[in-house]
Amino acid sequence: MAELVPNKHRGTVQACLDLAILPWTLLGALIGGGIVTGGGTVGWRIVFIMGVALNLLALGMAYFWYHPVSYGPSMEIPLSNA
Repeated sequence: MAELVPNKHRGTVQACLDLAILPWTLLGALIGGGIVTGGGTVGWRIVFIMGVALNLLALGMAYFWYHPVSYGPSMEIPLSNA
């Protein structure tokens, strides 16, 4: 988030993101528990497959749509004088 938001707005943006994510920590556990208990013999497998699919979707979205700011050539310090 440091590259995307100016310093003076960073606290507000972080608070908004936290408030958007907060309900899903509770709802995810409740919905997952409901699927597991009501899913019969394949209940936990469905939750696992859904988790894998959502994580792959998130990774794909980050790969294609997250483009951090580039600061030019790397400023690496050489470890030897050779």
